[in-house]
Amino acid sequence: MNTIKPIRTKFATILMLCLSSSLLTGIGCGEDAKCPVKVEIINKEEAKYDSPENSYAAMISALTKKDLSWYYETLTEESATNDKKDFQESGIDPQKNFDLAKGTKADFIIDKLPYKHGVLLICESHEEDGSIITGPSIFVKENGLWKATFEFSSDEKLWDYIDYVKPEGK
Repeated sequence: MNTIKPIRTKFATILMLCLSSSLLTGIGCGEDAKCPVKVEIINKEEAKYDSPENSYAAMISALTKKDLSWYYETLTEESATNDKKDFQESGIDPQKNFDLAKGTKADFIIDKLPYKHGVLLICESHEEDGSIITGPSIFVKENGLWKATFEFSSDEKLWDYIDYVKPEGK
């Protein structure tokens, strides 16, 4: 009985050190970044898929630069295939994907959380009209690269991360 108490104390101490170091390193938004992080628009040659944040920057950049093939490269193979199929079956031009970035003044990653077998980025778009749109983007590793997935799009848990703030005076 006397050995159990020191083991519990040691375990509790180690647990508290791990938790506090996680909080100090900003685990909520990655080891290298503190949230919010402004998403910079990049060129295709600069795109990296080594982190969810870099993959998100590539995806937003592809949409901003209206490069549909690059946009599909930022998605998992399944999500890209399904997106193409959905647009074809509905008779809508896939170029409508670019409307997602239309009127956006700045994009931010405001939080990063583990989600199922991937990573959930809570993203915020500041629109030219003053509105702010918040929403989730989920990334998973595919062939060693981080790619956006629509696999969890119907998860009701993600609805908590969707918000729209009207521009002032409207």
